[in-house]
Amino acid sequence: MRQPPTKSFARNRKMRLALCLLAFRAVTTAQTDAPPDTAEQERILTLMRQYAASYRMPDVAYDYTTTSFDSPAGSNKWHQRSAGDSSRLVHDGREYWCVTGKNGKPSKLAKWKEVGIYPTGLFEALASRATLVWDRWDTLRARRFAVFNYSVGQQDSKWILPERGIASARVPYSGSVHVDPVTGAIWRVSEVVNEIPARFKTRHISGVRDYDQVAMGTTQYLLLMTHSVIIRPNLWDVDERDDWVYRNYHKFDADSSITFFGADSSITYKK
Repeated sequence: MRQPPTKSFARNRKMRLALCLLAFRAVTTAQTDAPPDTAEQERILTLMRQYAASYRMPDVAYDYTTTSFDSPAGSNKWHQRSAGDSSRLVHDGREYWCVTGKNGKPSKLAKWKEVGIYPTGLFEALASRATLVWDRWDTLRARRFAVFNYSVGQQDSKWILPERGIASARVPYSGSVHVDPVTGAIWRVSEVVNEIPARFKTRHISGVRDYDQVAMGTTQYLLLMTHSVIIRPNLWDVDERDDWVYRNYHKFDADSSITFFGADSSITYKK
């Protein structure tokens, strides 16, 4: 006659099942986290380079908040110094800036100052001049990304450090980039500058830019959402940090218009 299983047998059976499950998960994780082969890495990088070379902001207006902090060097005990709101426009690939009024919006007569061509040289460098090597798989906001480390040498860098009364310096920089392995889209980029000539007041610069999907009408755009930069000066032991949070993206043709006037390309913004 068959005897019912004892409690110790049941415990051992549960333990064996748990060990099998852990072993299965370990194998699955190892397979998932295994780096892609050389051909697959090159396929992802080709898509990324094409994305970086063709990336162009739509004609949009948006608001952002800048918050500044300082901290004893290396302590990460940040103390807020200031915060302020501003607005920007991107039109025909060029970017314009204006400080907002008391209601958080530019006035009808607000003067907009051109701040440069969007995007910055970072995407241009990733498209052509950067050296990229595989780092890891990573999950960001419930999405799986291929992460590559990149470096841009001094001879290829367009990162210029200005200094009053002293000739500017072209500096090398490096970082990592989170790439969608299916589309090549860039969702996060980090930047680090360490090789700064001793004559400059800055010893170290690092930053992270995060992008996310924003719906405008029936179209999804991948746009900058946050940007954080840490600067360590060379002459005193205080780190400085600036955080930008971007919001309220909207297209001109949805609820606004712009009028250019004057030789300085100022903008009158009409809400």
